[in-house]
Amino acid sequence: MRRINPHVRPEFYFEKARRPRELEEKKLADEKAAKEAEKAKPKTIVPRRLTGVAALIAAIGTPEAQHLEYASGLLAYLPPTIREALGDAVGAQVAMLGCVLDAELTGREAQLRALRSLGQDEIARKAEVIAPQLRELDRAYRLPLVALAVPALKGLDEAGRAAFLAMLRAAIEADRRFTLSEFVLTTILQWTIGPGARRAGGVKYKSRNETASETALVLSLLAHTGGGAGEGTRQRVRAAFDKGREALGMAGLELAAQDTLKLAQVSQAFGRLAALAPAEKERLLEGFGAAIAADEDIKLMEHELLRAVACVLDCPMPPAIAALDPRLLRK
Repeated sequence: MRRINPHVRPEFYFEKARRPRELEEKKLADEKAAKEAEKAKPKTIVPRRLTGVAALIAAIGTPEAQHLEYASGLLAYLPPTIREALGDAVGAQVAMLGCVLDAELTGREAQLRALRSLGQDEIARKAEVIAPQLRELDRAYRLPLVALAVPALKGLDEAGRAAFLAMLRAAIEADRRFTLSEFVLTTILQWTIGPGARRAGGVKYKSRNETASETALVLSLLAHTGGGAGEGTRQRVRAAFDKGREALGMAGLELAAQDTLKLAQVSQAFGRLAALAPAEKERLLEGFGAAIAADEDIKLMEHELLRAVACVLDCPMPPAIAALDPRLLRK
C-alpha cells in the first residue's frame, strides 16, 4: 500500500475494508427492527396460512382463540367511520348497503332512488357517504365485514330484518346487474339473518344422490368461477369439475355450460341442499373444496363462494381459518 501510494496512511485502507461489513451489519439490524415493528402492528386479517382442502373442511364449525384475535385485529385496521358503523343495527345496515353501491354514478343514482322509494332516505344518504371508504378496502375484507355486521343485524326484530333484506335486494336489482360477489353477500345474509336461518324444514334428503342435479349445478358454478380466462380455460374447468365429482363419488354428475348457469337457479338449489342430512352436507363440502383446489390456485372469488355454500349448509367456515389468507388470493 505504501509503495503504491505513499501519501495515504494504511488506516485509510483498513477503514474502507471495514465499512462494507458495518453496512451489512446495519442492514441486518434494520431488517430485524422492521420485522419487529411489523409484528407489533395490528393483524389485519388471517395471520397464518394453512394449505389444503382437508384443513379447510376440518376447520368448519371449530372456532378457536385466534378467531377472536382475528376479529379484534380487523376492527383495529378499519377506518373509524366503518368501525363505528358496525357497532349498531342502523350502521351495520348502512355498511352492507354501502358494499353494493356502484362506483359508477348512473347505477348508484338508480340504487339510491330505489332505497328512497322504500322510505329509507336517511339510510340511503349514509350509505352513499360510507361507500367510497368501503371501496378503498381490499376486496379480501368484504366477507369479514359481513361477519362483523351480522351480530348487530341479528339484534333487529323479524320485521326489521325483512326490511333490511328488502332494501338490499332493491339496491342490487336497481342497477340491473347481479354480480357473483353480490350473490355471495346476499346469500350469506339471507341464510344468516333471513327466514332460511331458522332451518325449519329439517332433514328431507338422506342421500346426496337425491340432490344430484342441484349438486351438479353448484359444482359447475365453482368450476367455472376458478377457470379463469384465456388459453386452457376449458381444460381447467373440466379438471376442477372432475376432481369434485370424484371426491363426491358421484360419477353421473354432468358439467353445465357457463352460459346456462343462472344464479336464481343456484339459489333454489341451495334450498334443497340445505335439507340434506348433516353427514351428506359435510361430504358435499369436501367435494366442492376439492374442485376449487384442483389447480392448487384458489382464487378469492372461489374462496368466497365456498364460504357462502358452507353458510347455506349450516357449516360456516371460521373467518380466521379458511385454509388460505384471503389477501394472498388472486382477485
